[in-house]
Amino acid sequence: MRIPRRGPRRPLAVTAALTTAVAAASIATIGPAHADPQGACNPNINHYYGEPDTAVVDSVITYQAAINVPPGVTGSQSVVLTKQTTVTTQVNNSADFGVDAKTLFGNVSMKVGFQVSDSVGSTDTTQTSQTFNFEKPDYYMLYRGTRRVQGEWVKWICARTGFDTGNWIMAGGGKGVYVSFEFPEQGVVTCSSFAPPGSLRAKAQQRLGC
Repeated sequence: MRIPRRGPRRPLAVTAALTTAVAAASIATIGPAHADPQGACNPNINHYYGEPDTAVVDSVITYQAAINVPPGVTGSQSVVLTKQTTVTTQVNNSADFGVDAKTLFGNVSMKVGFQVSDSVGSTDTTQTSQTFNFEKPDYYMLYRGTRRVQGEWVKWICARTGFDTGNWIMAGGGKGVYVSFEFPEQGVVTCSSFAPPGSLRAKAQQRLGC
């Protein structure tokens, strides 16, 4: 039997203080903590070094589907999720960048404490269906999402002093910007599900109007 679908319920009114608290828990900002490259470099090997200056981490729902399971209608069901937004890896507002950017995204991963994408790509996928066993009547949110990381970065270049010697110097032109994301996560929540503050589960739960 097909499970009926309906859109998310209208969120219940909350106080301004609670709204502010939830927003603060969903976004984390990591400020400057420069680890400037030190010592000599080889310009034949080391082209540039990207150092993230700031990193803002937020949870982003990329696909979702709200499902109402009434009494007597349970079991396994394949549900098609609807795209909400796309997160694309970018350097200086461009999704087309070279392999040298891997150093930047490697340093971003170290800064935020989890692995982010270091190659050209996005959260878009052709696999938009998700199968779940609905064991009891409830209102469910099926979701896919990621932790997006964006901020400013500083570029260092290896200035040649000899055939295979050089020194790191900060490139001109000021700071650049970047965007990347963690390997996407998928899941299912209800209003009674445990959802850590600031997590994707919590964001999906909020969309149920819990």
